[in-house]
Amino acid sequence: MDLRDAYRVLELAVGANEAAVRDARKTLAKVWHPDRHANDPELQKRAQIKLAEVNEAFALVRAAGFPASAPAAAPKPAAAPAPPPRAADPRPELEFVPPRRVRWSVIFLVVAAVGVGTYFAIVKLGGKSEAKVGQPDPVPDRPPTTDARIVVTSPEPADAAEASGGTFGLGATRDEVRAAQGAPRRIDKVIDEDWRYGMSEVTFDPRTGTVIGWSQRDTRLNVKLEPRDAVVAAKARAAGGFTRGSTKDEVIAVQGTPTAIDTVVHETWRYDHSRIDFDQAGQVTGWNDFDDNLHIRE
Repeated sequence: MDLRDAYRVLELAVGANEAAVRDARKTLAKVWHPDRHANDPELQKRAQIKLAEVNEAFALVRAAGFPASAPAAAPKPAAAPAPPPRAADPRPELEFVPPRRVRWSVIFLVVAAVGVGTYFAIVKLGGKSEAKVGQPDPVPDRPPTTDARIVVTSPEPADAAEASGGTFGLGATRDEVRAAQGAPRRIDKVIDEDWRYGMSEVTFDPRTGTVIGWSQRDTRLNVKLEPRDAVVAAKARAAGGFTRGSTKDEVIAVQGTPTAIDTVVHETWRYDHSRIDFDQAGQVTGWNDFDDNLHIRE
């Protein structure tokens, strides 16, 4: 797969910015997650293939940098030289134009078409004028078509002044987020519910209405996580880091609040560009210390 194919898999134009690439990967990963097709083995197998392609494409674009551009197409081979023109024939060419005969049947059809068109024009114009004199045209029942993804657009700016203060974390309600962060500029619903604050976003589980993740980009989110088990947190600080099998409390104790939490495929906590992966039990399964900012205890 080359860079141009990667953008095609992500359904983006070549050179899309980082936010567009991450949003496309997130949406496609939700659509093709195998767990959503558990009742259909054939479709689940296809979803696994598609998800692997999406992840491969995302990794390729991310490795190329943002924005990345596909290599230019190979130059086309030079066209073969045109053959020399033939010498002009000294003999004059005579063009024979056969005489045209007008068929009466054609004239009759044209006259009939003009007559029918004039009749319908008079009838429709007359009916329209009569309707205007009587009562106004009925309003159509169906509302105009809108983008199904965009659910709410806040008419007011989502400034920090709108928030009453405080922070929020995983499991927070919509009211708690609004109190801490203010009104979102936009709310999107694809599979999860995303509240947008500029390019930053807070993700809710639409079934419970509670926070399951976030992503901080241009707007600072007032998020904060605290360890639930103080004893476990103290041991992690004393050990100086986390390792495979560590709990979330241990990670929070040594790393603090993550800049992003992603639950598309599995739960991933990001600290800038570095990441820590968790299993369903909430234990560390792996990491990528891209920014060299993780406190890892081997």
